[in-house]
Amino acid sequence: MNSNDILIANTDDLRSDMDYLEKTLLKGHRIDPNLYEEYDVKRGLRDSTGRGVLTGLTEVSDVCGFDVVNGRKIPAEGGLYYQGINVNDLINGLKGKRFGFEETTFLLLFGRLPKKKMN
Repeated sequence: MNSNDILIANTDDLRSDMDYLEKTLLKGHRIDPNLYEEYDVKRGLRDSTGRGVLTGLTEVSDVCGFDVVNGRKIPAEGGLYYQGINVNDLINGLKGKRFGFEETTFLLLFGRLPKKKMN
């Protein structure tokens, strides 16, 4: 097997993986169009008053400005979460990894971090 054969085999594997990821993304990540109207979320980056659109509707990210202690909301420094993972934990876990951007992108698109064998 020469290097061109290996390249073609790797290309076929990549195409198969990309087809699988595309189908997974398109199958499970649709937002009900009625939710835009119900929550007054505009399809752009701003709402009707010019403020930024909340990310909570997409379930991709969340911003927390308080902690709940004994049932009471206590102001906190705040936290940003991607798919339920604290961004600070995500950053600390990616230190020294070569594919941190790609893993974070995978998390945002598919709702989970890639499996070890995908790295």
